Amino acid sequence: MNYETDGWAAAESFMPIQPQKDIDMGKNNKSHAMRLLESARYFKRVSALMQGIRGKRVVIALPGEGKEDAEDRSIRDFGMVRVYLYAVIVELSIKAIWSFENQGQEPKHHHDVSALFRQLNKETRDRIKDLYIAVCSAYHNAVFAGMHQHGKDSMQVEMAMLEEALTWNKTAVKDYKYDFELDGRTVPCGAMWDGETVWFGAALPDFSHDLLDFAGKLTSADH
Repeated sequence: MNYETDGWAAAESFMPIQPQKDIDMGKNNKSHAMRLLESARYFKRVSALMQGIRGKRVVIALPGEGKEDAEDRSIRDFGMVRVYLYAVIVELSIKAIWSFENQGQEPKHHHDVSALFRQLNKETRDRIKDLYIAVCSAYHNAVFAGMHQHGKDSMQVEMAMLEEALTWNKTAVKDYKYDFELDGRTVPCGAMWDGETVWFGAALPDFSHDLLDFAGKLTSADH
């Protein structure tokens, strides 16, 4: 795949460039949320470039540990970026929703989106939970298909619950730029992991993209 051409084409088709609506700075409960969402959309566009990566299961080896071919290394590197961008988009989306529901207040400058999530309106929390469950169902289908094709021991993947995924999100934003290590249960970020191996799949949905779309609709002027 030519990432300079095919990648951008994939990103354009996934998220076409459209003029942003003017922000009414007089509506404080919307202005800060809109700025957060605008930033999240930039990261989403970059994340969309990674969706053209061919699905493959690779070993995440640290420098100097084991051997990996050039293709595995390329898939791993792009996949790691996609996982990190997932966490950034989730954080910005949750913060935007929180700001919208709190009359434009700016959330504290921390990465604890789990705490912010618990402060959202119950209806909002329930809708996000339903969205998360729906995305996870696609991963369950992928795991089942992989086990059917390669044997029941081929993929020992367990999906994280939403609260667990939000706690993981804090760690990802803070630490993954320094030390990338996927452990625990899988978060629907465009990858699946089980121990020492990770499956980066173009067909795997990304919860952060769906959450951002939800946040945009929730905070829109037409809502």
